[in-house]
Amino acid sequence: MQFYDFDPNNEIAQLHEILPHIYLSSRYGAWNLKLPQRKNVTHVLVSGRELSSYFPDHFIYEQLFIRDNASEIDSLKFRSAIPTALTFITTALRDPNNNILIHCSQGRSRSPAIVAAYLIYSKEHSMNVDNALVWIQRIRAIVQPNDGFIEQLRQFHIEVENDGKDKSL
Repeated sequence: MQFYDFDPNNEIAQLHEILPHIYLSSRYGAWNLKLPQRKNVTHVLVSGRELSSYFPDHFIYEQLFIRDNASEIDSLKFRSAIPTALTFITTALRDPNNNILIHCSQGRSRSPAIVAAYLIYSKEHSMNVDNALVWIQRIRAIVQPNDGFIEQLRQFHIEVENDGKDKSL
C-alpha cells in the first residue's frame, strides 16, 4: 500500500540509517510499506499528532502526540514525550533483530529531535546536543529541529549529565 503518488526515491521519503537498527524518515517513507519492510523494520515511532499508524498489522507502533511548533507549550509537550520515546526505542532495541523507524511529517524537526534525545541519553553514545544534531545532519541533510526543541534538548542533556553524576557518587 502506498498513499498518494509520492516518489519513494525522493530524498524526503528515504529511510536514513542514523545508527544500526535506527532509521529516520518522513511520513512519505512510512506510507510506502515496501520501504520499511526492505529495512526489516519491526517498530515505528510516530512523532506527530496528525499522523497515523499506517500498517498496524505489520509493525509495532508508538505515537507521540506532539506538534512541530516553537511555542513554549508545544516545546514542553515535546520534552514530556521524550521518556515515552526513549522507553519505546530502548525496549525495541533490546532484541538485536529489531529495527525501528522514527518519523514525523517531513523528517526534519520532531523525529530528528527524538533521535537526538536518544543519542544524548544512550550510554553507548552520550552525545551533547550539537554533536547529536551534526551526526544526524551528516546522514539526513534536511534535519533542522525548531529552536524550542533544541532548547528542550539542551535542558534534557543537563538532566542526563546530572543523573549520571548523581549515580556515580
